Amino acid sequence: MLVAVVITTVSWGLGGIFDKLGLDSMPDMPVTSAVVVRQAMALVALCIWISFTVSLKELRRVPAKAWMYLAISGIFGVAVGGIAYYYAVQHGEISRVAVFCSGYPMLTLLLAVPFLREAVTWPKGVGTFLVSGGLVLLAIGGGG
Repeated sequence: MLVAVVITTVSWGLGGIFDKLGLDSMPDMPVTSAVVVRQAMALVALCIWISFTVSLKELRRVPAKAWMYLAISGIFGVAVGGIAYYYAVQHGEISRVAVFCSGYPMLTLLLAVPFLREAVTWPKGVGTFLVSGGLVLLAIGGGG
């Protein structure tokens, strides 16, 4: 798991830099154009990955309920979230936008309690409080 977390962190960290570079190189275009390009490239990479790791027979076995939940995740996490993120990156500093956008696990934690019946342990609660405090400091501290 640790290796996957490190790969995710590095990939998302690099992705934010390239997001900002890409958006800065197309200042007169709508943000949605950038989202389409990014998602198209991600789809190509995913198709290549799938061709080596998953058979179509396995995809047909995915239950309809899973398709529904994952489709909703794609709508919010990729489409709506992606467009809003790109808008924020286009109009702000990536170093601030990325940190604020990294606050989403707090909402996930809060929603996991009623919807998934997950417990809020002391480490989760304290960690969430510390993340919240960091976001508040960044918000009131300005760009300096």
